[in-house]
Amino acid sequence: MGYLAHAADALEPISISINLYILLACALAVVVACLVFSFNTILLVFGRRKHGRFSPRREQLFARVITILIIFGVAGGGWDIWWHTAIGRDSTFEPPHLLIYAAALFAVALSLYAWRRSPFHGERWRRIGVAMLLVPLSAPFDALWHRIFGVENLATPIALSWSPPHAMLSLSIAYALGNMVFILEREHNLGLRKLFPDLALGGILSIILFILWPFHPTEAFGQIIGFYGAGILAFAQVAVLLIAQERHKDILDATRVSLVALILFLITYGREIAPGLIYLPHDRAPIWLLIFSVLVPGIAFDLTRGRMPDYLRGALFGVMWAFFVTGVAVHFFALEFQYGYDKVAIAVVSGAIGGALAPLFARRFSRA
Repeated sequence: MGYLAHAADALEPISISINLYILLACALAVVVACLVFSFNTILLVFGRRKHGRFSPRREQLFARVITILIIFGVAGGGWDIWWHTAIGRDSTFEPPHLLIYAAALFAVALSLYAWRRSPFHGERWRRIGVAMLLVPLSAPFDALWHRIFGVENLATPIALSWSPPHAMLSLSIAYALGNMVFILEREHNLGLRKLFPDLALGGILSIILFILWPFHPTEAFGQIIGFYGAGILAFAQVAVLLIAQERHKDILDATRVSLVALILFLITYGREIAPGLIYLPHDRAPIWLLIFSVLVPGIAFDLTRGRMPDYLRGALFGVMWAFFVTGVAVHFFALEFQYGYDKVAIAVVSGAIGGALAPLFARRFSRA
């Protein structure tokens, strides 16, 4: 039986109607919008800013510390995925959750302090503080969601990446890191100006990959568009790497961003399955292949900079990445999970198209 047949067999009916799911998601969106509006209003009306006590050097120190805190929060999210898969969901106050919320609360406090003191990037600091405040606020929504729907059914793609509390947390952190990039790019020290914006973009890339993981052609979170999904993930990776290269102009931007995203993603990786967890029947390629599939295309993307048009570089990245995760990976799967080279061809062509189209999107952000 082929891989897609196993994926289809694993998709069990959802016990609660999709109407309830949509209703709760809409209710959560309304509550979040009200919270953000209220908090913003309080800051603007009652928060008196004190300019002139924040030098550019001190602001950059705050920016680096907050970036590290947010990256720790992202790492906590990866640890949380591993924890739920290997051990199960045992408490709202399990160690990964505590790491996420503690890092977020410290980031909120420092961001709002910077907002009050900095005469340079006040608006961005306020956005970062409000965005990171949504991270601990997602905790009660996540607990309610699990109380209604139970533990994640990892045989369905919406269970992990697309549940509203998880999406709220992921998008909030990505938005905060995106604003951090603009502040970190004002650093005067050349080495730090190269390192920390790429660190933030690596965190963004890991979050984007988490959100888009249900489109992955061979991984374990379910099938949406089969092997055509390789094009979507190639598009996302090339777009972020190209933004890093265009904004920071360093020879190792793509390699650094890829390495950061890889490290954060490897935290989630494991073969342990908690008792009672609903999981897609699946085989996984060796971890070294995951490492190669991220780093080798990233290094090639740096090496070809200035030597090839961006659309060809993107297509090459998509071909290499898709071939690693489908054409090479299939040789390490058990016989019942293997698929034909027609599926590999679909993934490779889709990856090439997605990678080639990414520069059209990336150019809009690389000059912002």
